[in-house]
Amino acid sequence: MMDIDEHVELGESKAELWERRREAATDAKTGKILKGFPGRKPGTRNKNPSKVSASQKLREVEESIGHSIDPLEGMAKIANDETLDIALRLTAYKELARYVYPQRKAVDMSIDAGAGETSSMSDADLESIVLGAMGTDE
Repeated sequence: MMDIDEHVELGESKAELWERRREAATDAKTGKILKGFPGRKPGTRNKNPSKVSASQKLREVEESIGHSIDPLEGMAKIANDETLDIALRLTAYKELARYVYPQRKAVDMSIDAGAGETSSMSDADLESIVLGAMGTDE
């Protein structure tokens, strides 16, 4: 099999070579591409090469203003500023809590059908169980 550079020397462009290989790798009955065929045409650009990470943008802003920015510190200042609206402060506290405390997960509770059957108990028996659990005796 000839190398891509050898095909280019013969006057065939990389795109033409890619098309020819794609046609050869296509199933005649279904029209689907068979396994093993390379996916992108030569020279295809990446989806969005201009994307910059959030941390990179933050560093650029910090350089332009001349000091560092800490988003958590900023939220803490908002949460502690008593001149601001209480709803805004509460929102800031809620956001800060996500970074300080782990998020609680739901706990699945199930009751065994045979254990602790209460349908045949009297109201007085149930009341004594509840009061006993609460630690009060009457």
